[in-house]
Amino acid sequence: MKEILQSINKKEWLFVLIMAFVLILVTTAPTIFGYLIKPENKFFPAVHSMGAGDFNIYYSYIDQAKEGKLIFSDLFTSEDHSPFIFNPFWLLVGVGARLFNLSSIAAYQISRILMIIVFSFVLYLFISYFIKKIKLRRYSFFFLIIASGLGGYAMPTIRNIFNNQINLKIYPMDLWVSEGFSFLTIYHSPHFIMSTILIMCSLLFMYHSFYKERWIYTIAAGLMANFLIFFHPFHLPTLLAVVLIYIFVKSFRDWKFYWVYIKKYIVFVFLMLPAILYHFLILIYNPIAAGRAVGNICLTPNWWVVIISYGLILPFAIWGIIKKRKNESYLFIIVWVIVQFILIFSPLTFQRRLTHGLQIPLALLAFVGLYSLYKFIDKKIKLNRWINSPLIVLVLILFFGFSNLYVLAEDFIYFGDSQYREEPEYIYIDKEYKDAFDWLKQKTPKEAIVLGDHIPSHFTSGFSLRRTYLSHWVETLNFWEKRDKVIMFYQTETGDQWRKDFLKAEKIDYVFYTPFEKRHGEYNPALSNYLSPVFSKGEVIIYEVL
Repeated sequence: MKEILQSINKKEWLFVLIMAFVLILVTTAPTIFGYLIKPENKFFPAVHSMGAGDFNIYYSYIDQAKEGKLIFSDLFTSEDHSPFIFNPFWLLVGVGARLFNLSSIAAYQISRILMIIVFSFVLYLFISYFIKKIKLRRYSFFFLIIASGLGGYAMPTIRNIFNNQINLKIYPMDLWVSEGFSFLTIYHSPHFIMSTILIMCSLLFMYHSFYKERWIYTIAAGLMANFLIFFHPFHLPTLLAVVLIYIFVKSFRDWKFYWVYIKKYIVFVFLMLPAILYHFLILIYNPIAAGRAVGNICLTPNWWVVIISYGLILPFAIWGIIKKRKNESYLFIIVWVIVQFILIFSPLTFQRRLTHGLQIPLALLAFVGLYSLYKFIDKKIKLNRWINSPLIVLVLILFFGFSNLYVLAEDFIYFGDSQYREEPEYIYIDKEYKDAFDWLKQKTPKEAIVLGDHIPSHFTSGFSLRRTYLSHWVETLNFWEKRDKVIMFYQTETGDQWRKDFLKAEKIDYVFYTPFEKRHGEYNPALSNYLSPVFSKGEVIIYEVL
């Protein structure tokens, strides 16, 4: 690894640093735009259209860490439970927020920016391990950042075919699966960026350790994998399968069984045991954790959607595999791609989560295929006379990066469209809602449970740090069953006795009454003698259960 670092000169590192700052500017621009055009009567929680429902979960972890908690509670479900979520990444972000007196929103964005810088340097180091020519390193770095599929081009046609009845089974992943593509990852969340860094480093260090006598690389790989699994256990199958299958493929190809590889693999797995045992034990003994796992169903879309999602990356990656099939170092990359591609169609309920990290080796192989095509054409018509760097960048963006532009444009439109700015949804919420969340945080017991529609409840858990009955489709246990009960609670025809029994049985302390709840019916809590208004501002009223 030392020789790889020494092969990278100062100009290359400067290039990486400049690219990192460009990425920071590009991926932060929509959020800045959203904040600048925010209507005066609105609060902007710094979310965007991709994964908007998850931001408040991260904010709740940061704020719990700011309060001094090492282990977090699931505030998005109402069941009584002791804290059980050990997430070292968000814990570190929260500790930083506490030290520098940052809000959860500021801590989230600052940590994302810092992770972009780290990711850029790690990615360039990863690329340099396999590509030796400096110019090719730079182009491949740019390519691995922007490489996505054809979803941006295909989406209008898909909408027409399905009459705008779009669901996740037919929605191209390169437009919404933020962990599946490098650009979306750095645009969305710092913990996804850290996960990608750790996946790359763990697997690269394990591969490197097979060809070095020093065990330090094996130990480093295991420790990084352990840290990763603690806060993102979905990647355990990828880490275990890729390394093990590579050992067997390498042994089969060389007709020699590498026992030292097996020994290092055992150490690799052993060092992950703390995280593995933690998740195993909470799944066995904690019903909240078990319920969340059961509800966390993330299936890979239809096969044709997967093909669109990776687009031209796939055929060029196949050509890259053909070109590098006999190359020793690329054998590991090839095994990684094939194994992980199989995993995303495996019979696991979180199969789509296993796309995380796949784009890195897949795009690396696609770049090999692209460069091979370039050399072939160059021999025929001398492309150097016609092609320069700006043109190459433009071509790469048009054929491989358009979906990223689609996502950015969608958010600029989303923030700028008056329809979204005037509706109190996820993007902008009325300030009176934020005042209500602040009131709950300051005036109610920490163990209080709040009832309301899932949208205001989602923010309630994120900003007031109070448990809610219905919030998030994964974090809330029995989400759909609870959703039906919430709808029934606010319907006019529901009897008061049912409501009183429901509030008592579910240990509800406070009831939200806003335009969101009014959508479910014309029930007026002010007429119920078992509810007393304790907060009222604009259209937001909070009732205390007597």
